[in-house]
Amino acid sequence: MSLIKHKFIVAVRQNHTSFFSEFAWWFYFGHASVIEKSHEIWLERDASITSRRKGDKEYFCIVSVFPITIFFNVIKKLVSHKALFVSAIFASTSIQAKNTENTPLKPDQIAVQEVFKKNAQLRVVFSEVLVTGRADTLVGIADSASQGNVGQAQLKYRPIIRPGEVLEAVPGFIATQHSGEGKANQYFLRGFNLDHGTDFLTQIEGVPVNQTAHSHGQGWTDTNFLIPELIETLEFKKGNYYADTGDFSSAGSANIRYFNRLPENIIRFTGGSFDYYRGLIAGSRQLGKGELLYAGEVVHNDGPWTTGNNYLKLNGVLRYSREYQNHSWHVTAMATQSDWRSTDQIPRRKFKQGAIGRFDALDPTDGGNNQRYSLTGEWNLRGENSLTAFMAYGVYSKLNLYSNFSFFLDDNETVNPVGCGGISGLSVNSRVDPVLFNTCGDQIGQPDDRWTTGFKGSHTLFHKIGSFDSEPHWAYKCVTIISVMH
Repeated sequence: MSLIKHKFIVAVRQNHTSFFSEFAWWFYFGHASVIEKSHEIWLERDASITSRRKGDKEYFCIVSVFPITIFFNVIKKLVSHKALFVSAIFASTSIQAKNTENTPLKPDQIAVQEVFKKNAQLRVVFSEVLVTGRADTLVGIADSASQGNVGQAQLKYRPIIRPGEVLEAVPGFIATQHSGEGKANQYFLRGFNLDHGTDFLTQIEGVPVNQTAHSHGQGWTDTNFLIPELIETLEFKKGNYYADTGDFSSAGSANIRYFNRLPENIIRFTGGSFDYYRGLIAGSRQLGKGELLYAGEVVHNDGPWTTGNNYLKLNGVLRYSREYQNHSWHVTAMATQSDWRSTDQIPRRKFKQGAIGRFDALDPTDGGNNQRYSLTGEWNLRGENSLTAFMAYGVYSKLNLYSNFSFFLDDNETVNPVGCGGISGLSVNSRVDPVLFNTCGDQIGQPDDRWTTGFKGSHTLFHKIGSFDSEPHWAYKCVTIISVMH
């Protein structure tokens, strides 16, 4: 039987064959050469490999298949598989590695053994390789399949128009926008219309973004202060199964964490159609015994509307952090300010009459302005089997939002003849003078001016109850809201 003129690598493998098939191979192949794992060998044509474990080593058996195949086809017609199985078990016990030592070796087999002895003395040590994926595997860690952890490696390749779209890294999550760029996004998840965040808790470094009893909508979640390039991780939980996330998390929750130190400094300028531009400067450096993180951003966008959004946002972040032994702490300051005009809904009949275009605004004075300033401090202590954390924060936010949903339904020339005098005499197809909305119309203002302060303390133990992991968690949370409604 001729030799195959190529090399074959025998590697460690997991034995997934059945008990019958493994021992039957050994029974059929009366004589075989037993070799240690991970060697180069020469195989005879139509040869196969099987293995047997002895102690902590796995041995491989090289066998000839072709003549045995004919033998097997004859035998299987004479005896049942059960009888063959029993014969295989008893016969296989007589085949051991030591028997091969007393068997005269062919020249080819002697050459193979010489190769084994030579290669057995070689030892290769590889340097450590660190692999960072787009998201962490939480198998055996997460409480359910609805949890996840997304890193910057995935976020940086996502085309993001608005900061709130980073939440779309949560599977099934959609973030859209209406009534101007500066307004909080409208969110959807798992069939829920979350409005502006009513049923989805969003946190930045553990600080809740959702605002209670907001003038525009309960749970108002304005994420326009986020800078996507600074996000290190986004931890999400879908469903209402987590007691520590609170009332706003009936559909899910997300906690966004910033880097303490950026992988690289960033200077970036982006421009596009509709007068869009964005400039960003961000970096980090060692300061004293800690790390200083800084970032500044400016964004402008008009959008496709006849009356441009004229959206202008200024954004800044400053953080100082320090880690030593099993302690870590950081202090973070954030500030953002923006203003915009918005093109809201338009009457279909006016559009069909040709009085206004698809991208026109009936009331061009709609829009708003927004401010948000925050200061956060966090301290962590990690023990051998525990984690203790304390955090305190203060947030000041102010919003002025102007909307006109019904135009002249309530405030018109009948009830306000002086302010709405310009409406009289207008034909059906006539356009309304935008100046008229300064003294007439149903525009409403939705101001919200508030201070929010909070404190969180928690202690978690990591241990086992039998063979099951257990994490008793004690937490205390206090939130104070001082809201000024105009």
